[in-house]
Amino acid sequence: MTLLWTIASLDQVFSGYQQTGTPLREIRRQGVTMLVREKSGAPGMGEIERIISPNPNDYLRPDLQPGTVIGLIGEAENAPQPL
Repeated sequence: MTLLWTIASLDQVFSGYQQTGTPLREIRRQGVTMLVREKSGAPGMGEIERIISPNPNDYLRPDLQPGTVIGLIGEAENAPQPL
């Protein structure tokens, strides 16, 4: 159980909590697993939300930073898998 001590109202704390966006997809690119959200206005493109890697150097790579837009269409290794 988590307690949240704040002077903010519950409406402010939980605003946007129930929002549903496009689902995240797990892909593997260059040996790194990442969660990607498909771009609504650009078919075949996605924005990196999070990378999942035991290698700390992967988190320092500028091409894998959250917010980076990448192509989702390509080699079989990169085929998006729904979560």
